[in-house]
Amino acid sequence: MRRFATVLLIVGPVLLVALLPMRPLLLAVWPAPVDEVVRPDGRWVLVPWLRAPSLFDDHGKTREVIGARTRPLSLVEVQFHDGVRVHGYLVDRTGNPDTESSLLLQTGPDDRRFLRVNDLAFVFYPNDMSLTDRVRLAWERLKQRQPIS
Repeated sequence: MRRFATVLLIVGPVLLVALLPMRPLLLAVWPAPVDEVVRPDGRWVLVPWLRAPSLFDDHGKTREVIGARTRPLSLVEVQFHDGVRVHGYLVDRTGNPDTESSLLLQTGPDDRRFLRVNDLAFVFYPNDMSLTDRVRLAWERLKQRQPIS
């Protein structure tokens, strides 16, 4: 009887969360790991795990061959106040406390972006987060959301 109660205590909340209508919202705020996909032509693309590209077309044939796929720990996810997210490698941080700071982010093989720190809501390393860090960040994102009227 104790084992049955323990199983209910473990499986019950999991089933309850799966049935909640709020589940899509939880997926939107959960910090997913990011894959670095290197294509055969040498280009690399940073793709969140929840939106990983399909390797097969509708007929089951291979769409493209990927040379490598990793989850680098030095990858940064930047989220702006308007909800837009950008992935890349932090190259440099410019500025000091007296001036406006900015980040230089490498977002592609030949693509670098300067981002003003004042425009950013979150900056974190999604592949280097523990479960408690992910829960804490998801909670912060939920608190920032506007209530639905």
